[in-house]
Amino acid sequence: GIAVAPPVSNRVGIHALLLSFGKQAQGSGADWTTELKAAKQRDWVTEDLHPSETARVGLVARVVCIETGIKGGATMRMFGPVERYAVKELNYMGWLNDMTASQTISGGQMIAVVSKAEERIAGKADPGPDGLLKPGGIGGP
Repeated sequence: GIAVAPPVSNRVGIHALLLSFGKQAQGSGADWTTELKAAKQRDWVTEDLHPSETARVGLVARVVCIETGIKGGATMRMFGPVERYAVKELNYMGWLNDMTASQTISGGQMIAVVSKAEERIAGKADPGPDGLLKPGGIGGP
């Protein structure tokens, strides 16, 4: 059969996002409570997540949009980086492969989208679907 990559847990997902975006709480040995608090302070999550539940695409997309300064279309600009609209924007940009907010995300999928976010932050943004380079993320024009 076809091998399916295992989904990332909330614990691993939040830990990886904190590491990726340079916001690691209290070093690499931070516990779940500390990391969840850090994620809430950054407005990544509003609810209490269970550490062993699978991370959703929507959570990762929301964090990526917040940390890279992706504003999205009119609806996302009006309502903010709501998971559903963040996923739609990253699908449109080609960063996700037609995924939905409620789907689970594998380690490979997460690495791929976070890598694109890190490139954007570093100023090496991929052209959007319209072929135009988007302004840089944090510290960009």
